[in-house]
Amino acid sequence: MTTPSLALPLHPRRAQQLFQDVLLTDSELTPKLSDKSLPRRLLELQRLNLAGIQEGKRGTRFQHIPASNPQNEAEEVTLTLTKDGSTLQVATETQTGIISISLVDIKGLLLQETPLNSFSLLLDDPGDGDDNIGIFVASSADMLNRWVVALTCGVGAFQRLDTAQQSSPDAMQADLVWQAVRLRIFELAGVLGIPAAIDHVTLAIPDQDYQQSETLRRRVQFLQCNAART
Repeated sequence: MTTPSLALPLHPRRAQQLFQDVLLTDSELTPKLSDKSLPRRLLELQRLNLAGIQEGKRGTRFQHIPASNPQNEAEEVTLTLTKDGSTLQVATETQTGIISISLVDIKGLLLQETPLNSFSLLLDDPGDGDDNIGIFVASSADMLNRWVVALTCGVGAFQRLDTAQQSSPDAMQADLVWQAVRLRIFELAGVLGIPAAIDHVTLAIPDQDYQQSETLRRRVQFLQCNAART
């Protein structure tokens, strides 16, 4: 995505067209979805989100590769969502204390192609060394999918409480397109894996739309992969 010289609100009709186009991305890869209504497809995403939240509140073990020294052997950590879902906690077996990260401070998730089933957090205001939090490796693709859905939906829910973000003139239109992008990524993840799904779906939106709408660009950039356009 190139940096625009001027950001303008996304036109409602264009947002509706992008919504429909995104939902059709690689439709031949998921033929069974053609018989399902959009509300039913969204309900399946909500169920996946609920499963991820429940798993997150119980706590899940990941392998952790520190960014400060990626050549080191991975250590085991436990990721946990707090009871109200607003904070992600990272607990290690080798270090005392727990790193707490507010979901509103997460500006994106970077899905890694290697190691398999891994992701990194992109923090809005990293401090106290939290920018070196590293890579988390899930034990399976299903576990990764549940966690990425839960974090993506959770961050969006808590950030919508921020009145500053709500004041954006094209936030409603960008959110409509983001809803389709998010849904289609997670539908394709079961076929392509999340990194490739992110690449396919984000590339379905023309550059001119990213250039026109800063809000749309910011929404879609929340989910990134190493192969995605920058």
